[in-house]
Order: sequence, then C-alpha cells, then structure tokens
Amino acid sequence: MLHRDKQKGGAKNTIGRKEKNNAGRQNLRFLGGLLGLIGAFLLLWTGIVPAQGIPENGILYYSVTDNTVRGIDVVTQAEVASLPTTAFVGAVVGGAREIAFDPVTRLIWYSATDNTIRSLNRDTLAEGPQISGIPGAVIGAARHVFIDYARRRLLVPITDGSVQIYNLSNQQPSGQIPISFFTDGNVGGYRHFVSDVRTGNLWYAATDGSFREMDPDTMTLTGKVISFGVQIGANPGAYRHFVVDPARYLLLYAVTDGSIASINLTTLQAAQFNISAAAFVGANPGAGRVITYEPSLRGLTVILDDGGENFGPGDRLKLSVGVANPDSSVTVDAYLVLIFPDGSRVFFERGEGGSLIPAAATADPTTWKKLLSRVTLTTGLDTGSVPILDYTFTGSEPTGTYQWMLAFMNAGTLDVLTYKSEPFLVGTYALSKFVGKWVGSWTNQTFGSTGSAVFEVADSSPGVVTITIDLGGNVFGGVDPPAFTVTAKLNSDGSITLGGGSSDFGTLKATAKVDGTLNGTIDSIPSTGIKSADFSGRLSDGLLNLNYTVNFTDTTKAVGILKATRQ
Repeated sequence: MLHRDKQKGGAKNTIGRKEKNNAGRQNLRFLGGLLGLIGAFLLLWTGIVPAQGIPENGILYYSVTDNTVRGIDVVTQAEVASLPTTAFVGAVVGGAREIAFDPVTRLIWYSATDNTIRSLNRDTLAEGPQISGIPGAVIGAARHVFIDYARRRLLVPITDGSVQIYNLSNQQPSGQIPISFFTDGNVGGYRHFVSDVRTGNLWYAATDGSFREMDPDTMTLTGKVISFGVQIGANPGAYRHFVVDPARYLLLYAVTDGSIASINLTTLQAAQFNISAAAFVGANPGAGRVITYEPSLRGLTVILDDGGENFGPGDRLKLSVGVANPDSSVTVDAYLVLIFPDGSRVFFERGEGGSLIPAAATADPTTWKKLLSRVTLTTGLDTGSVPILDYTFTGSEPTGTYQWMLAFMNAGTLDVLTYKSEPFLVGTYALSKFVGKWVGSWTNQTFGSTGSAVFEVADSSPGVVTITIDLGGNVFGGVDPPAFTVTAKLNSDGSITLGGGSSDFGTLKATAKVDGTLNGTIDSIPSTGIKSADFSGRLSDGLLNLNYTVNFTDTTKAVGILKATRQ
C-alpha cells in the first residue's frame, strides 16, 4: 500500500512540486533526529527461491435487498461473509445501503436512515465511531461514502455537488472538493470515487461514462482517463459503482447486467477478470450495485506497531516490525514508508551496519527505495515483533496525522502481496503523562456527601482518547451510577473536546485548553430537582482539581470539589 507524490507538466504544477520538495527537505531534516535504534530485523531472511504464484483472493462486499451486507471471494465467487441486518442502525434500506471498508481499522462505514454516517467492526460487529451534522439535504442511507486510503479521509458527496472530506481518526471535517472542480456536470450527492493505493490518487465516475483520475492534493486531473469505449454493458454515466483491487491492479466495476468487469490500471484497457451476476444474491441492481473491497492478498501476517496512537513532547515512539509466512516460500521486496501530515512520503532503505536511510520519492517507481530486496520468506517463518526504532518527541516536530506503511511485493514487481499501515497523531500534549489510572474522591461541600472517583484514560486511536469514569457514592443525591465512557478528541489547535455520559449519570461536555484548564457542563441529569451542573479546574503534573456547582430547578445551588491523582 504505497502512495507516491505526483509529477505533472505545466508551470503551475512545477511550482507545486517545488513547494512539496521544500516541505520534503524539512521533513527529512526532522527524520535525521527520528532515526534512532535499528534492530536485527533486516538480517532475518536469507536465501533466494523463486516467488510463488500470484496474490491470493480478496473479498468484495455488497449490499443486499434483504438489508444484509454480504461478501464473496473474488476468485472462487463463493460467499464468505454475511453481516446481519441487526448490525445496522436505522430502518431497512436493502440494496441501497452505501458502504465503505477500511482495512486499517477493519471498520465498515455505512450511511444510516437518520442521516448519520456510522461504522461497525467487520469481525465483531461492535458499533464504531459516527459522523453527524453533514451539510446539504437529507439523503439517509443512500448517502455515498468512500475512503481515501492514502490520506485516511472519508469522502462524502453533498447534494450541492461538492464533496465533504472528514478525517477518519477524529471524524472532523478536513476540507472539501468544490463543485467547480467537476467539469462534467453536477450529479449532486451521487458522485462515485475509489482510492488507488498504489499512486495515492483518486478515480471518479464522470457523466460521459468514463473514469477520470485526480490528484486530491493539488485538486487537478492527472490526464489519465478510462473511456466508456473499453467498458462493457450500457452506459450508466456517473452512477456506476467501482473499486480498486490493489493486488492485481485492476479497477472492478459494476455492469448493467449485474456482473463485475475489470480494467487493467496499468494499460487502462479491458481485462479478463470478472465476477458473474449469479455470484450475488438478491435483486439485480445492475451498475448501481453498492460494493466495497477488502484486499486479502496472501497468507502473510505483518506486524507494524509504533507503541501508541497519539504522541506529544516527551513521548516515545517505539516502532516494531515483523512478518509470519504460513504459506509456501516466496521471494519479496519490502518497503517501509512514512507519510507526513502534509502528504509528503519518505521511503527507508537499509544502509551500512543496519542503519535506516530516508529518501523522498516521486511518482516514478524507480525512485522508491526498498527496505529489503529479493529476500525469501520461507514456509513457517515467524520473526515475531522486532524493535527497529526508538524516538522521543521534542515538541519541534510538525503536528498532525502521520502514517507508517510496511508493504511486501513479489520481488522485482509491483504486485502487492500484503501490507499494513499504522496511523498516529503528533500533537502538543505529552499523552504519556495522562494515559493510565487516576484515583481520587469528590466532596459535596454544601451537603457533606462524598464518594470515590476513578478515571481510566486510554490511548484509543489517532486524535482520540477514551476516558472511563466511575464515581462512587450518592452521586447527585441518587445511587452509585455504573461506570461510563467519555470520548476526548485532540484538536489541531491543541485543545481537547470531551463528550459522553450515560442515562444513569447525564450528558457531559467539556473543553480542555493547552494550559490544562478545564471547563464543562453536565445536562440531562436523571435526578429529580436537578437542572444541570457546571465544573471547572485544572489538569497538570499528575493532578486533577475540579470545582463544581449543581444547579437545582428551584434556582438554588450546591458546590463541591473533585480531586484525583495519576497512579
């Protein structure tokens, strides 16, 4: 899963490349400090044998008229997955439900009838994050959703023809593709996209039936076009659903007869790979079949772990890598890539003595530096998790979302065998000072009641921290409420936005500033006579000190304090 910077002709794009190269040089200077400790991982594989076969099968998920989402093996065309209708929130929408699979988090994002975009874990069916407050007219479950894998963004077409972009790590808006970009006409909220993980570019379906490639960093067309003339079936215009198979490097598209056909993304011509309409259950939606793709490329298991999700000054990033191969031996090239918040990408190659040497890359694959070249992963190989880098953040690093990627390809080719990516956020908070258990107590100074206060702070995902709160005693004059969870979103300005609660406690909303000051409110408190509560205080040096006020419906108040210490 490698993403490349693009080079195009023309004065305007030449200037854009110069700006990106300057940013790349700045990032490389930062990397000079980041390259710490190299382990024995680079020396684990020896011997050369021929690469074995082609990448293995992927799963094509599709929405069904019975309101389930099913998955078929793209080679055997047998059904291998079925997500029940009970997994999805909202009314039954059948085959019209829009879906997008994220292989990094294994979440399936989908549109719900309440006009939110929700997610669920593909393996456990547990409910995941959601996005609300989407601009434009209400579309419900027909709202289209697509993932930009290179930038970890969710693309949501809006009814005015523009495309809203959301950050997958914190579900916050992070830009827009304006309607003025699309010169083929306005299709409202029904624009279709796919992300090409090899180039980092996007493809979209145009009203003339063609597919057009765009660079979302520069908001320009690359000039690559797949004409309708190389496709089969009737012309659905901009309404055709399609995905990219990164292993075979094919664009798979839904045909009006209900089948799936393919385009070779190297030649931009028709390919022989196809899936029969008979492989799908339910009514036949033709080219409007909603599909999303999970690349299940080979039996290799990749380890890529940086030891956390969010980092700040004083925090340590400890990168470990590894691979296991239960299949037949295969000779591979391995690539290690770091994507910076500005979109620039740096490849790492092995230097003398096992050192890591960073190098910026262009769209030309010959500039991609290999971490390992033509090494054999023998049958039964399992390296385990091997540490290769240890870096302590100083606070001078560019803030934003980064992403590690480790990819294995058939030696001498760009055929992806498997890959793994690991996003992380660099911010202004030293998260290591906050993660863990906090223990203390609260005291109502007006009435003299008291109870315990326990907070469990967990580093959950890039840009997000979860806090489990367990308050003991007669909270708000009632019974001891069960523990509940609050989500803390790490904002780009350094502030933190908290929100959550439960029906037994109420709804908590708060904001923490960079200096540690904290202010918030609690509403919907399930205690008779209580309207709300306000609190303020400070979080610093392992201590939490809060003052709170309980507001009664008769306008009287009660005051108290809460103190906790990090264990």
